[in-house]
Amino acid sequence: FGLTINYDGVNSNTCSGDSGGPILLQRDGAWFVAGATSNGLLQNCGVGDISNFSRYGDPKVKAWINNAVPGLVP
Repeated sequence: FGLTINYDGVNSNTCSGDSGGPILLQRDGAWFVAGATSNGLLQNCGVGDISNFSRYGDPKVKAWINNAVPGLVP
């Protein structure tokens, strides 16, 4: 129920302190929040790093969020 992204040195990457921040995706010209940053693998956050995100669209993730804050995620 997550997203995993391999950083290849293009654009930007997640790093220490980014946990809980959004991952934004663009679809049909509109931006939307797809998930929240969880963790990465490399301490230096450089090329070859793997970043993991929880995916808001997953029913298990929605249930977990709404259990903590009822009604936050539709």
